[in-house]
Amino acid sequence: MSWLSDATRRRLRLAAIGLLGLALALGIGLLLTKVPSQLEERTGASARVYDRNGLLLARTRGSGGDWYLPLEFEEFGPHVASALLAAEDARFWSHPGVDPLAITRALGQALTTGRIVSGASTITQQLVRTTLPPLPPWVRKVVEAWLSLRVELSLSKQQILELYANRVHFGPQVLGLRAAAERYFGKEPSELDLSEAATLAGLVRGPSLYDLERRPELARRRRDRVLERMQRRGFISEDALGRARLTPISLKGYGPMLGAEHWVRFVRRKIPGQEVLHTTLDLPLQRELERLALGHRKRLENYQASALAVIVLDLETMDVLGYVGSPDFQDEASQGQNDGVRALRQPGSTLKPFFYAAAVDLLGMNEDTQLSDEAESFAAVGGHFMPVNYDRRFRGKVSLRRALSNSLNVPAVGVLERVGLERSLEFLHRFGFASLDQPATVYGPALALGAGEVTLLELIEGYAALPNEGVFRRARFDKDGPVEPSSRACSPHAADLITRVLSDPASRREAFGATQNFEFPFQVAVKTGTSTGFRDAWVVGYSHSVAVAVWVGNFDGRPMQRGTGAGSAGPLFHDVMIRSEARALELWPKRAGRRERWGSAFQGAPAEAGAASPHAVMPRIIFPKTGMRFTHAPRSTAPELVLRAADLGPGGYFLVGTRRLEAGPEGTAVLAAEPGELSIVAVRADGTRSESVYVTFE
Repeated sequence: MSWLSDATRRRLRLAAIGLLGLALALGIGLLLTKVPSQLEERTGASARVYDRNGLLLARTRGSGGDWYLPLEFEEFGPHVASALLAAEDARFWSHPGVDPLAITRALGQALTTGRIVSGASTITQQLVRTTLPPLPPWVRKVVEAWLSLRVELSLSKQQILELYANRVHFGPQVLGLRAAAERYFGKEPSELDLSEAATLAGLVRGPSLYDLERRPELARRRRDRVLERMQRRGFISEDALGRARLTPISLKGYGPMLGAEHWVRFVRRKIPGQEVLHTTLDLPLQRELERLALGHRKRLENYQASALAVIVLDLETMDVLGYVGSPDFQDEASQGQNDGVRALRQPGSTLKPFFYAAAVDLLGMNEDTQLSDEAESFAAVGGHFMPVNYDRRFRGKVSLRRALSNSLNVPAVGVLERVGLERSLEFLHRFGFASLDQPATVYGPALALGAGEVTLLELIEGYAALPNEGVFRRARFDKDGPVEPSSRACSPHAADLITRVLSDPASRREAFGATQNFEFPFQVAVKTGTSTGFRDAWVVGYSHSVAVAVWVGNFDGRPMQRGTGAGSAGPLFHDVMIRSEARALELWPKRAGRRERWGSAFQGAPAEAGAASPHAVMPRIIFPKTGMRFTHAPRSTAPELVLRAADLGPGGYFLVGTRRLEAGPEGTAVLAAEPGELSIVAVRADGTRSESVYVTFE
């Protein structure tokens, strides 16, 4: 450089020093700049809720309202990384966070055409963009570039690509590639074929523009461009390109999952923050219960009721097997998103068995103890309380068995008075009724008839203690969770006595008649309840295997049209119990001998001769279906309806109300119908009954 003058050399040295200083300043500035903190935060993932058999019940949105499932780089599979790079940043592995060649190309195209033809943002810049607030375009570009350089100093290329795949959207509320793979193709990213990986990579540029469901042709063309870029970059061969382009885009993902919505809400609230939940619910039974709930809702219109709830427990494990919070979660008019299992309602007579259990333990009563059923006044805060029975009759002296099995009000209040209000409330607390948290004097003697409010969940937990020898345990909903601790609620003797009374069909016929709602091909203990003003109707009961509780009413508190527990909730209870018992024995076939192991618990209700086993084939009514209405022309004869059932067998018959119609060899019978609502049941010769069907003749 001898040919340069001294002045020129000094200027070059100063320029070099300046450039080095600038580079040093930029380096220090980069090092002093913090990596966006959002990249270190973990996005709240969607939860996946499974039933006890490993069947997927639901996927819930993450904390940001998006469907999101975290993905690690090692889980990308063979095509994901190359498809993303071909679509968005082919020189990703070599640039420092910004791509000078891409910037030069984009500027040249813009100057030549007068419009933006292609972008120059790298994957790192797009990742940084997900962390920035709204900024003017050129300011944002400068900030993106600066922070991208900083990110590349701190994170490896694999880490950056992993974050990118987790933080970009692939569709409306579909965040991250793993959620997209599941949403559109029902697969894990590692299972995606070449065509599917290229399809998802193509969505990043414009999730709405290339919407796979609304604009499939645009999405296909975008996929093909990604595939061509992959081939040009050497990621795939020409043969692979040809095969992938001929592959149709076939969406097989998971759409919105309906059913068990109340259950999913319940367990998510109980176990917050857990991304995978294995619950105790049995999906096959749950689908049956949801179908039954919808079928019975039409019948409830006769009682001016629009809501119901059902819960089923396995008595041995206390696992919740079925949970229906309302007949239709989507029904806004009936407030279907309310959860009837957890709603506080007046329980009516369903609390009576616990007061009688207290009398057995604390006063030494037995089922033959004589109680008074006569007009009587009981002291209460602010005055006196004079209970009357449902039928407004008094029977004089009655046995404890008769008083409980027929749900007489006056003897129940008398028993509570003798046990003592404070001790009676304490006994209810032993059975898990934590919602009754007011002082005993607030409830007064009306507590015996259901003053106060409890939940359906509390009721079934309390009743489940009776067949478990008086031992109380909370319901279990987490299949992977610990067994709930137990405590003694009453003596085995008291639990056995209450069970004998409640399971005796003959004893309750005085109050309920020979209703088929409480007739079963196996032994069942049953108790009904109706709250003041017909606002709530309940049936709670248990077999040797399961406990079932049903509530019927209106979520807005409107009274029903004389909707009693036996009349409005009883038919649904019957069908749920039939299905639940059968399903329990499918799940646990070795429990078929449980009846013998329970010993005397059901001695008061001997099985009828020829009573069917739960293993027997259940007949099915093929025609008519619940909810059907039939009319006939005026002045015509009564309409004849052909009843048809499958699996009825020789000697089978139909029960239409209390009428018996013998079935022919093909499982049919002719019914001469009368106006009104009719219940129809098909019965095999061994006593096995079908679900009830309810139809109306006008």
